[in-house]
This record gives sequence, C-alpha cells and structure tokens, in this order.
Amino acid sequence: TAVAQNKGKRCVLAHCWGMVEGTSSFLGIENCWMYLGGEPDRMAAWFDKYADWMCVQVDNLVEAGVDMMTLSDDWGSNGTMLFNPKSWRKLIKPYAMRVVQHARSRGLPVNLHSDGYILQIVDDIIEMGYTSWHPVQESAGMDPREVKAKWGDKITIYGSLDVIDGLLKYDGDELEEYITERFKIYAPGGGFIFNGGHFIQPDIPPLRLVRAYRTVQKLAPQYATLN
Repeated sequence: TAVAQNKGKRCVLAHCWGMVEGTSSFLGIENCWMYLGGEPDRMAAWFDKYADWMCVQVDNLVEAGVDMMTLSDDWGSNGTMLFNPKSWRKLIKPYAMRVVQHARSRGLPVNLHSDGYILQIVDDIIEMGYTSWHPVQESAGMDPREVKAKWGDKITIYGSLDVIDGLLKYDGDELEEYITERFKIYAPGGGFIFNGGHFIQPDIPPLRLVRAYRTVQKLAPQYATLN
C-alpha cells in the first residue's frame, strides 16, 4: 500500500549483485578471478545458472513494486578493464544481458554500476539494454566530455561526483566549480542524474557533502528548463 501511495513520487531502486560480484560474494574475490582465468568453461556454466536465478529475482522485484534495479558488477580498473574485452564478451556479456533483457521486458529500467575504466565496452553495455551507467569514474581515467559526446544520447549518466578527483580533492568554491562544470558537460539534452561516484568515505567532512548538494539544488532548476 505504501508503495502504491508513493508511485511517481519516489524511485524504489533495488541494488543487486551482477555476475562477478555475486560470484565473488561467496567464492571470494581471489578464487573468483582465479577460476575466471583457469576454468572459464566451468565459470560460464555457473554464470548460466546464476543468470536464471537472477531472472527469478527480477520477477520478485516487480511483484514487490520496485521501480528500477542496479546490477553491480565492477569490470574496470585504473586506465583499463579488469578483463580482456574479448574474454568479457564471451564470459560475462551473454549472461548479464539475459538478466538485463528480462528486467526490461518486465518494465524495469536497469542501471549498471561498474567502477573503473570501461570505455572499451560502452557500446556493448548499450546493446545489452542498460538504461543508465554509474558512476563514469573520472579518477580511473575516463574523460566526461568524451563520454557525453559519444554516448550521451544513448544512455543516462548516473553519477559524476567522483569521490577521489572531486569530493576528496576539492572544497568550498573549487568544489562548486567542479560540480558546475559536470552539469555543463552532462546535463544539456537530458540523460543525467547527479550522484556520488561511490560510498562517501569517512575522511569527507559532512559539511563538504552538504555544500555539494546545495550546489546541485541551485544548478538543477536551471538545466531542467533546458531539457
């Protein structure tokens, strides 16, 4: 009843583990990556089963009244991917795509959370059916202008406040300038949801975060009238 009463006022977002993060959660990160390299056929068979299970979870989310889901699966490192893109396309893409496509068929937008540099596969991500991408991590080496120019009309950018190169690095007027510049890059034409790039770390003074979002409150109405 509470979900129905608030429909259209709030977005209920379900955070779910993708192929690699879900597997790492019980195998352990080291074992997961060791098996990806050493036993790819066995891992592919596992991902096939895991994708089936995740599709059932999608149905459960829809029945619970969820509006949107995030599949969290870190595929990038600093400057490049954690995978060879060819291996990613063979081992990960088909199974993640099955989950995304099922969610889309049930009416759920699907957000990808992937830290790190993943520009090699953005076209694939769009093909798979993801509707938004978080966080576009600049501190991993990605250029926001390139991302907006190449893909800004194809996928929603959900993030932009890099927790390293933005929130940690800047404060005061410099932080406002940083955020304002990201709005100038991402907001024109729509397809932009401002958000932190990751968990806000304990070394960030709370008032710095307050100033960041007060800056957003000033900026957002200006760009809303342009889209």
